[in-house]
Amino acid sequence: MLCAIGRALERKIMEDLTGPGQERVDRLPILVSGQNIVKLLSVPKLHDGTAVTMTNAVVDSMDE
Repeated sequence: MLCAIGRALERKIMEDLTGPGQERVDRLPILVSGQNIVKLLSVPKLHDGTAVTMTNAVVDSMDE
């Protein structure tokens, strides 16, 4: 089975629902699609918005 993985690196600033307080965090939704199906793989927190950080987040999510 072939699976195409595309990337559209669009970060989202969201409220942190996993931690104490009313902080906002930078998150990167990672979607995987193929054969007319789209799945949300993960939405990791980012400590900054650099391309290296976003790439590492995608690779880490694929490794899990």
